Amino acid sequence: MRVMVVEDDEHIGAHVSKALSEAKMMVTLMTNGSSASSQIERARRANTRFDAIVLDLTLPGMDGIDVLKRMRTSNDNTPVLVLTARSTLTDRVLGLEQGADDYLAKPFEPLELIARLRVLARRAEKTTETVRELGNLSFDAGRGSFLVAGKPINLTRKANALLDALFKRPAGTTVRKEFLLELDPEGMSPEALAIQVSRVRKVLQDAGCNVTIKAAHGLGYSLVVGGGE
Repeated sequence: MRVMVVEDDEHIGAHVSKALSEAKMMVTLMTNGSSASSQIERARRANTRFDAIVLDLTLPGMDGIDVLKRMRTSNDNTPVLVLTARSTLTDRVLGLEQGADDYLAKPFEPLELIARLRVLARRAEKTTETVRELGNLSFDAGRGSFLVAGKPINLTRKANALLDALFKRPAGTTVRKEFLLELDPEGMSPEALAIQVSRVRKVLQDAGCNVTIKAAHGLGYSLVVGGGE
């Protein structure tokens, strides 16, 4: 699950990012509303939207409500959980009226945030046409994990994000390397990406999966049923 966290408080942002990362979510942390809005728009145009956005309301550059308005005006339906210290009924209603999907007031427990994001993911799964099964590989949005023949497989956070990015496309659709390299906000080299691909292939093979990752040399990777590299 790929999540953008927009929070200008350095301590809260780091705390939230750590909790979500430990839950095997790939996190992009933004501290400025204008910068976040621009990146959200780029992702929409490139058809590489985030799975969810955790959005503070009080931000430098652009207020969170304005970020949300711009998203919905652009027909960007990415699930948004508003995270803010504004606890009055008026502020909660304002966020929801502008298109927020959920609301969590500070202070909060990280486990509750994770649970709410997974609920939003499940809702999104029910309203999207994206295929969530391929061969004997499937994705459990509630647990945020992949399964082979109904049994969970153990993937690192980065490996999970890589497989998720490929799994969201129709079988055989090549996902460009440039996009996959940007999945890790800490940065990833082409060599590191190749290593991650190799590791995911091995996990799938060891689990008896009939799906593998195919390389389109010089371009990127895709998921295919059967087949090799």
